[in-house]
Amino acid sequence: MHSVPAKYAESVKNISYIYDAVGTKLKKVVTDASSLITTEYAGNYVYEGGVLQFFSTSEGYVEPKGLGWEYVFQYKDHLGNIRLSYADSNGDGVISPFGGTQGGEIREENNFYPFGLKHKGYNNVVASTNPALKFKYQGQELEEELGKDTYAFQWRDYDPTIGRFNKIDRFAEKFQSFNPYHFSVNNPIFFREVKGDSINISELYKKDADGNFVNATQIEAFETFANTKEGKQYLSKFASKDQIIAGVEFDSDGEFHSEGIDLNFDSNVSGTGSGETGVGENNNGEADSNGRFQINISFSSGSGEFDAIETLTPAAARILSCGLTPNAVATQFESCPDGADMFSVG
Repeated sequence: MHSVPAKYAESVKNISYIYDAVGTKLKKVVTDASSLITTEYAGNYVYEGGVLQFFSTSEGYVEPKGLGWEYVFQYKDHLGNIRLSYADSNGDGVISPFGGTQGGEIREENNFYPFGLKHKGYNNVVASTNPALKFKYQGQELEEELGKDTYAFQWRDYDPTIGRFNKIDRFAEKFQSFNPYHFSVNNPIFFREVKGDSINISELYKKDADGNFVNATQIEAFETFANTKEGKQYLSKFASKDQIIAGVEFDSDGEFHSEGIDLNFDSNVSGTGSGETGVGENNNGEADSNGRFQINISFSSGSGEFDAIETLTPAAARILSCGLTPNAVATQFESCPDGADMFSVG
């Protein structure tokens, strides 16, 4: 980094970021002429100017208050959007829009259009300046500095005004039928965006021209399985952090996701029959052009719900019983035992 002559300093405006080796954001520095704001991210703890501003919890966040702390609770909808932030600041057991010590116990209310643009013209009062309230749509940070007005979705910046990312999808080769800049497969009501899904269910959930699910029975079977103890264990190995599958949210990257191995659920995977599994595009046993391997699981389009579950569970057991590594996933997968007796589906 080089110094800027004093006569040009007033016009310098930029945002710089520092990440660790695996892509976790550690620091953001906003330079606006003579103003410099540094934000540091240490897991759930966020500092500004070297001072702790808040740390997040499963119910909301905790912020400094005098010599102690205050809990701020947040209501989230099914997509992880933070709709309401509130705290019992005066300790009377009642949440009042006009009570408390910080100008109101309801800190902020958010209402969003489907693609994340916030409603305006009502409920605009924000009773706190804590940077925790920058995290809004799908729980991501809204970066308004320098008029940027985009959400930091970990790997890419998202502009809710146009419903598009401003950078190409790092897994664009993996989903060639989709626009590499689109958001949540252009269906933010049903899908939640993550930093790069390693469990591909978009084909399983495809709809016909009338808006009906083509694979309704298979979806029901998949969601039934996904909410079992074994199903959660199985999917957790492939899920990426913050991904939601069939209502189940995963809080960390799975071991297979980190190793570059993905899952692809479909009702008609090329080269497979019902209940069959395979590795690679069209089951060619090779890595995709992005260097990742995908394990394909095919459902029968005409099977009943429990038939479909019986299709899925042996494949799940087969994967759980094996140690897979990227360079040998094709040969390892073929040698895995069937594992059909691992699950009870009746």
